[in-house]
Amino acid sequence: MGGSESFKAVLAVIAMTRNARMSPPLACTAVTTAESGTTEDAVKVNRSRSTWSLTDGISGSSCDPVRGLVMWSPSGEEVGGLERADWMPPQIALFHPLQMRIWDGVSDQMRVVDAFEDDVFVTLRLQHREAPDETGEATINREFGVVTEYRDAATEILLTNLHIDL
Repeated sequence: MGGSESFKAVLAVIAMTRNARMSPPLACTAVTTAESGTTEDAVKVNRSRSTWSLTDGISGSSCDPVRGLVMWSPSGEEVGGLERADWMPPQIALFHPLQMRIWDGVSDQMRVVDAFEDDVFVTLRLQHREAPDETGEATINREFGVVTEYRDAATEILLTNLHIDL
């Protein structure tokens, strides 16, 4: 990773994530583009209560982990529930940057190779662990501590109309 500026940018991400528990509930539209096409989902996340919901913009189906089982799949088809309290779809993971699989952990596909920041955003440059030619980027909104744009070789997710959900 680059020099001291990159290090300071990563520290900014850590600070934002630590403060997330005190943030208000948020809502947005997640626009996801993959090989299968583009979808728009309504997203609500309350990080202080550790709750979230994602409602499919096409079928109206939704997932809600509070009931214990999550019914969700990226293709839109119904799948059996996942009995893991820490599981979340990628659109929800954007609200928890340090839990994303981009930090070069054992099961992570991507890793942060550089970072830079300005007054509004922290941008992380990503590289696939096993295919270095595959790159990506995660842009974090400093105000909300949320990844508002994520891109890798297979997927792009853009959060639009991000706002406090009172």
